[in-house]
Amino acid sequence: AYVEVAFLPLGTGADFHRTLEIPRDPSAAIAALASGKGRRIDVGKVRYVGSDGTLRTSHFLNVASAGLSGVVTRHVRGSKALGARLAFLFGTLVGLVRFQAPSVRLRADGVEVFRGAIALAAVANGRYFGGGMHVAPTARPDDGLLDLVVIPALGRRVLVKSLPRLYQGTHL
Repeated sequence: AYVEVAFLPLGTGADFHRTLEIPRDPSAAIAALASGKGRRIDVGKVRYVGSDGTLRTSHFLNVASAGLSGVVTRHVRGSKALGARLAFLFGTLVGLVRFQAPSVRLRADGVEVFRGAIALAAVANGRYFGGGMHVAPTARPDDGLLDLVVIPALGRRVLVKSLPRLYQGTHL
């Protein structure tokens, strides 16, 4: 079964639009949608333990992430007037000050693939998140695969110094 969905670039970062190459300008995006050209894209599914300790399941189209990205998202909500890139950069820098790396167990298709403290874990169908961070440069939304990117817990100084590589997609 499948569902037809149309995307308009209304979010803060419009990162999935970047992957799908949908114009950021709403009028141009509507014109592209009106062309009627569709494509199939994959849907991701993650199971995780919520902050209240219960097992949860979520579906996503772009990226599902854990670690520093959750802290960043809380800070971005209040700084959208800066524009997406600056809001997420500011949120990342502020988040780094308060971030405590969680210890996690990551499984893919029932097999443990990582255990330890993380700065970030991202399961990606799209290539971008966080206002243009190129988190999964090889991800393709229609290849039947999800990309897993894990950045282990590193010192704050190393993470800040490595941040430009995340924007450029050269961190892998």
